[in-house]
Amino acid sequence: MKKAKIFLLSIALVLFLPLCVSAKGIKDIYIFKGKTCDFCANALKFFTSLKSNSSYKDKFNLIEYEVWYDEENKSLASRVAEEMGKEFGGVPFIVIGDETFDDYTSSYDSDIKKAIDDYYESDDTEDVVASLIAKEGFNVTPESTIEVTASSNADTIIGIIIIVVAVLGFGYVIYLSRKDSSSKVKQANTKKAHKKTK
Repeated sequence: MKKAKIFLLSIALVLFLPLCVSAKGIKDIYIFKGKTCDFCANALKFFTSLKSNSSYKDKFNLIEYEVWYDEENKSLASRVAEEMGKEFGGVPFIVIGDETFDDYTSSYDSDIKKAIDDYYESDDTEDVVASLIAKEGFNVTPESTIEVTASSNADTIIGIIIIVVAVLGFGYVIYLSRKDSSSKVKQANTKKAHKKTK
């Protein structure tokens, strides 16, 4: 019976340990862009490639606002820049937590990755764009959003392992209880047999 208790304790740890580990939340980052802007298109290609990178795909959603043909989006971009102590001078204007990037070249890639990592790890960095939209009532609609659409393979594998361990654990407990009850029946039958022979 001691083995059964140890086994059940192990199952409990496997099942509930993942619940105790707090996962970081996916962060929203923003790009204010122009419809036919080549630099914006290059930045979007970079962000799309990051979403296929296992190190970054679950860290951020990219929200796009077109500012050349949408005055409300342009007003939001100007207000965000002002709030962050910057001047909105053109596109792309990228906002990652409390960092901004004016324009885009591939030389920014490592700095953008670092900004994403820092923002993802931070629990107290304000989402300035979302805050301004809520506080000042901007009526903006993102042109598109690159979101996390599926859980990672690791999450799926962990889920399957937990289910398999749980099923095996319950099966083992049932086996032990049947074995224990059958041994009690055998002991009772043995006692009856001894009494009859005496």
